[in-house]
Amino acid sequence: MMGNRHAQHKGAGNFKDLSNNNLTEPIPEFFSQLPDLNVINLEKNKLTGSVPVGLIERRKNGFLSLSLCANPNLSGNVSCKKKRNFVIPVVASVAGISILLLSVAALCWGIKRKRQPAVTGANPIIAPVETTKRQFTYSEIHQITNNLKRILGKGGFGTVYHG
Repeated sequence: MMGNRHAQHKGAGNFKDLSNNNLTEPIPEFFSQLPDLNVINLEKNKLTGSVPVGLIERRKNGFLSLSLCANPNLSGNVSCKKKRNFVIPVVASVAGISILLLSVAALCWGIKRKRQPAVTGANPIIAPVETTKRQFTYSEIHQITNNLKRILGKGGFGTVYHG
């Protein structure tokens, strides 16, 4: 074979990367005789002939990873289907749907919270006083404030009494 610029060794097995070398000859049969050879990358060459039977058998038995894509003149059992990575789209979809559901739940909770009447003061059992334009008489104010007994403070509009 012509060119061997990417041949590498990894771990206990053997890794041969002969891709992009413009190889034009048939794949040598002796590759199937190398017991430590685990990976052969022969992609993007101009290989001719057919794939040796020994390499096909080792690939079928799971002992060899054989990459042969982009070799237009190579005949035989050449599959170039790339494995699709489905993990990223699934995770992105689940995350997007989760964010959407959380946003809708927060929006519903906020609307529901705004519709409930606010409970003020230290005693939540007492309902809040509704504002009306009612005017009190002087005798009613004396009765409500226990004869103006307890002063809360003084402001620009006068003294404020507890009542």
